[in-house]
Amino acid sequence: MADKEATVFVVDVSSAMAARRDDLGITNMEWVKQYIMYKIGPKVFAGRKTDYVAMVCAGSDRTKNAMQAEDDYRNIDVALGFPRRQEGQANTPDYVLGRGQINAINQALVPSDHLQGDLVSAILIGMELISTFCAKYKFIKNLIVITAGQLQTDFDGISEISDRMKGEGINLTVMGIDFDDVELGVKAEDKSDKMKGNEEGLRELCKACSGICATFQEVYESTKIPRIKQVRPVTTFKGQIILGDIEKYEESFAFNVERYAKTKKAIPPSAQKVSAVANQRDVKMQLQDQDPSNLTAMPVLHGQVRMQRAYKTADGREVDKTFLERGYKYGSTIVGMSEADEDYLRFQSEPGMLVLGFVPRNDALEQMSDGSTRVKKGYKRYLHMGQVNQLVAPSSDERSRLALSAMIHALEVGDVYAVARLVTKNNTHPLMVLLAPHIEPGYEALYEVRLPFAEDVRQYKFAPLDRIKNIKGEYLKSHRYLPTEPLVNAMEDLVESMSLDSLGENYLAPEDTYSVAIHRTMNIIMHRFFNDSGGELPPTQDLLLRPSKVPEQVLQSDKFKSAVERAISTADIKKVPPKSAYKRTRGDEKDIKPEPMDIEDLLNREVEDDDQEIDPDDRAYDIWETMLKDGIRNNDEVRSFKALVDRCPIRGDIEAPFVQLVNLLDDIIFHSMGDEEYPKALELMEVMREEAIRHEADATFNAFRGKLETRLPEQGREDFAKLLEENGLGMIQDSEILAADKAAGGSAEAHATSDVAMEDEKPAQDKEDDATTDGEDDT
Repeated sequence: MADKEATVFVVDVSSAMAARRDDLGITNMEWVKQYIMYKIGPKVFAGRKTDYVAMVCAGSDRTKNAMQAEDDYRNIDVALGFPRRQEGQANTPDYVLGRGQINAINQALVPSDHLQGDLVSAILIGMELISTFCAKYKFIKNLIVITAGQLQTDFDGISEISDRMKGEGINLTVMGIDFDDVELGVKAEDKSDKMKGNEEGLRELCKACSGICATFQEVYESTKIPRIKQVRPVTTFKGQIILGDIEKYEESFAFNVERYAKTKKAIPPSAQKVSAVANQRDVKMQLQDQDPSNLTAMPVLHGQVRMQRAYKTADGREVDKTFLERGYKYGSTIVGMSEADEDYLRFQSEPGMLVLGFVPRNDALEQMSDGSTRVKKGYKRYLHMGQVNQLVAPSSDERSRLALSAMIHALEVGDVYAVARLVTKNNTHPLMVLLAPHIEPGYEALYEVRLPFAEDVRQYKFAPLDRIKNIKGEYLKSHRYLPTEPLVNAMEDLVESMSLDSLGENYLAPEDTYSVAIHRTMNIIMHRFFNDSGGELPPTQDLLLRPSKVPEQVLQSDKFKSAVERAISTADIKKVPPKSAYKRTRGDEKDIKPEPMDIEDLLNREVEDDDQEIDPDDRAYDIWETMLKDGIRNNDEVRSFKALVDRCPIRGDIEAPFVQLVNLLDDIIFHSMGDEEYPKALELMEVMREEAIRHEADATFNAFRGKLETRLPEQGREDFAKLLEENGLGMIQDSEILAADKAAGGSAEAHATSDVAMEDEKPAQDKEDDATTDGEDDT
């Protein structure tokens, strides 16, 4: 359970708070308001019923407090009190810190036109509020005093006040506007004697009760640092680490561990559905005819709405939720699962962490028995999944603490990681995790990260950046897309010039780098809460933008500037000209005049062309050569390849189209993103195999197929090799060539036989006509 906390703000609202600050462009009171809202904002956002806030105004125009009958307590106003608690109860269940309290604070923080009011008396009123409300219950008690130091203050009896504060455990913090601070370099000039005396008296009070007295400038600067929510450690797993089979082998053993989160993603607050109409009505009900001091006991309504869900069949009949069961989509069909099926679907397992083995941290050379060496692959860091947890032994279990420490040091000395199977709860699916040792002075632990299964790994293959292949399948040594040695050296200098080491050892350390998404969202929500009337949103803090841009110290350094200029000149980087915004209109077409044509020249060209005798074989070869130069077209590979093969002339090289297709297939297969291009590659392989059998180009196909058998496993493409076997795309055998030739010969013989049969079936009259015609021809 969260600690209960009671905070009282004692704020100076005298005329000195109306002074305008030239360095900020706002008054002292507006400055103090920003700080108070910064302190109260997280409490409002958390919505805890154990956070209580009260406010006492010193130097006010109104006198309202429990001791108002005495002269020393004039001009002291309890603007916001603690809620009333029933006798015998530690909490007030209806209390929520919200807009009602904020409105009361805003109404009270208005500067008066005088300097009357005793600040020490206001502190005593604040102490009395804490004592009465907290009583005998355990609270974190805070008393925060903010003053300009110019009130008429009597410091008699400081020792009794400090003793009471220490006795009741009240944490006193005094912040003075324009108070001196030697370390910060703040020293106000032309201070009045009254202000000097008040500052000295408040410092003595803080010193006597072990409180804090600081200048308000220092405290306000601390508000620019984003506030990180403190999260209490919560165990996510309590169980045993098991080494070996403890049921079969005596050498096996197990010890107890507890798991806590080391890193866990923090997310910004999410929006909720609210009703604007309900919100306006609720706020009106709260504020109408109510005393601000009594608003603390009222629940703050936010106009929230609740979602209700109804289940209906396809014909519109409503179904009760108790009659529903789970279903899984299998294709276009929903497969229902009964409760018995659901129970069987649960994986039967017991909680625990079973160590399966160990893997080396990094790649290393291993000496084999025959004297040779091989590379022993280590763990790849990109296999990390999700958050990082830390495993520690229970503080009261000495045996487990000793066993865990021994395992941590063994992993560290052996330079290995442990691979384990983790089950966090009964009958849940197991997870694969990696255990890494962590040792620092006074603390030892095992860091645990989740490992992926085969289904979690994405086997994407991308084109290499350091190799370019031409259409002939040859790797180029120089190309405009390949980096040269001068360019590599220039980029190395550029990277070195942007090193963050010159900015400090901990620059951009995770503990000093804040999430823009979380704190920007929080700042905007808090601003809208305190300024619901609208207005401009606050700018993003510079500290939040630090990880979003290159440091100015780096950009302005001479080393970086020279490295950038060298990289630009070496890479021949040029600015891309902007696209022209000109668009041709229909009116422009009228201005385009066709060039005059020389009819005589065209006629002469035609005559010359007609006079030339062109060999049909040469003409066919020229056309085929042109097609071969154009190559196999993208998105039309099958038809263009078949056209090249079928139109190959007698003196053409039938192997040339096959070589082009081999290069194209090589690029498709080994540059495919995962299996995205596999169907296309299989189709082309099938067409290539058929055409190779038909045109007896089996040597080219078999050579390519043989290379694939070697290269596919090396490139991690075993899945494509399996597809080739499943689709029958193996080597072309001689029997397949002979069978194709025999089939082609049989079809030709059948065609000739059909021609003879058709000749015999001609009518007699047709035969006589043919004979007559033949006789006439002979004559």
